[in-house]
Amino acid sequence: MESGTPQTQSMKPIHHPSLFPASFNRHRVIATSTAVILTVGQALSQTTQVWTAGGNGTLGDSTKYASGTAPVNGDTVNADGTGSVIGFDSASPVTSLAALNLNLTSGTSVFNQTSGSLSLGTLGFGGGGGSRNPTYNMDGGTLNISTAFTWGNGSNARFNQSAGTVNYSGGSLSIGVAAGARGHITMTGGTFNANSVTQLNLGNTSSGNGQANVNHSGSSIFNATASTFV
Repeated sequence: MESGTPQTQSMKPIHHPSLFPASFNRHRVIATSTAVILTVGQALSQTTQVWTAGGNGTLGDSTKYASGTAPVNGDTVNADGTGSVIGFDSASPVTSLAALNLNLTSGTSVFNQTSGSLSLGTLGFGGGGGSRNPTYNMDGGTLNISTAFTWGNGSNARFNQSAGTVNYSGGSLSIGVAAGARGHITMTGGTFNANSVTQLNLGNTSSGNGQANVNHSGSSIFNATASTFV
């Protein structure tokens, strides 16, 4: 080697059979490890967060939950009691829930959606008593309900839509079918798509005096192209 003359050496991969067998694939192992981490993280995040009765705030406001912890995507949110008001818009960090349950046990919670896209597995709307009367005000954005929109025995449960789009993909929809139940879908605008619904049950004439009302005005559209009305 002459002084002052730059020398280059090619670096060969280090291979030792006891450390790296010939079939070893680093990329495949790294991808598998990442998948495991994501799966564990998702499982840990699937919890139920309880909204403090009477609280007024946004869906992602941690101070309004009994645990002091805001929900994350994939959680379930339960809101009971009287006077609860929950807001949702395009700024929300929470955009999907396994379930949003409004007044399954008591009260008159109000959920206001003004914009943004919210995806729910289930929207639980009231429970087994006549005093369980939630209100959902849809004033813009998109609401996707993939599995069930369940209506309880509330005497004044209301889904109000003035704008935006609702996409409901459940197989059936029953409104006001329990004794004494009064269910209302009131639309002054927007579109409610229930094209996967094969049976739409409005009220009950066999075992109680349940009533359902689907009211339209303005440019509102309710689509249920495959439904049998009962």
